[in-house]
Formats: sequence, structure tokens, C-alpha cells
Amino acid sequence: LFGAAVLSMVLTRATGMIDEPADPVLSLVLVAAVTLPLAARRVAPVVVLAVVAVAFVLVGELSVPEVTVVNIALFTAMYTVGAWGADRTRARIARLALVAVMGVWMLISFFRASTADHGLDEGPGIGALTPFAAFMLLQVLINLLYFAGAWWFGDHAYASARQRALTALRGRQLEEEQAKVARQAITIERLRIARELHDAVAHHVSLMGVQAAAAR
Repeated sequence: LFGAAVLSMVLTRATGMIDEPADPVLSLVLVAAVTLPLAARRVAPVVVLAVVAVAFVLVGELSVPEVTVVNIALFTAMYTVGAWGADRTRARIARLALVAVMGVWMLISFFRASTADHGLDEGPGIGALTPFAAFMLLQVLINLLYFAGAWWFGDHAYASARQRALTALRGRQLEEEQAKVARQAITIERLRIARELHDAVAHHVSLMGVQAAAAR
């Protein structure tokens, strides 16, 4: 992801779509801060999510010319919290906090765009829906799908992994129970054979005693 982000950043800077992009060194550091922590996402998912989220906001605020891979990185970090967070309460709170922060940031961005020259006044619109309002609604829809998808896929992965673990545990317990029953059956059979041998030997000893008395 880091390599892809660097390539995307270079290509985006070459297109000139961003008027005043951030310094290349700063951009490289921020892109690294968004992508590289994902290497530890399963060890410390909540911490990684916090680091990636802060770096993601800085990427947007400082006009780093990269928007595709950093979004993938944030999605992955949020997904991992849901899929690998052992403390489910903490995982839920962390994701709620992320959604709240991103929601506030989006509202601030909308306010800035409404007071700036956004270049959307020439669109056709739909009835009373202006082009700018349509753009804002589109952003809201995209963000809802983005965060809801990361949340749902994370929880679904955790539930599936938990179900597989429970199935494997029950399989091991069944095998252990079957082995225990088999050992018990062997023990009972040994006891039966020992009892029969004891009875047979006792019978023969008694018979030998009778025969010896008769011989005398």
C-alpha cells in the first residue's frame, strides 16, 4: 500500500489537479503514516486505527496529492478493528469515535466549500436541489457506504472466525469424549477378563483341593 500510495501521489502531482500540493517530503511522511502502521493492525488494531485516522485527516488538511490509497488504508484499519478486536466493547467505541470525528470533519469541509468558489454553480441541478447540494449529498452517501461497509465486513469476519473456532473446539471436545469412552470400554473389558480369569483360577484351585483330599 505504501508503494502504491507513493506512485499515486507522484502521478496525481504530475496531473496538476491540486493547485497547491503539500511539500513532497511532508507528503511522503504522511502517506507512510497512513499505510505503514497497517503492518501491526492485528497486534494493536485500535492503536493502528487511531494513528491511521490522524494521518488521514492531516493528508486531507495539508493537501497531500493522494486520495485513493489512503482511503483504502483507513478502510482496512477500521475493518481490522471489527475483525480482530478481542475486546468488542473497545472495538465498538473506537469505530464510533472514528465515525464521529470523520462526520465532524466532513461538516467542516462542507462549510468551507460553501463559503469558497467550488465551481459547481453551473450544473443543471434537480428541481430545488442545487448542484452543490447534490454534491454534498453524494459525499454523504459515499461516506455512509464507506464506513458502514468497513463496520459490517469487520463484524462479519469476527463472527465467522468465532463460529469456526467454536466448531473446531466442539470437534476437539467430541474427539476427546470419544477417546475417553474408548479408554473406559477397554478398562471395563480388562476388568471383565480379569474377573473371569480370577473365577477360573479359583475354581481350578478349589478342584485341586478336592482332588488332593480325595487322594489322601
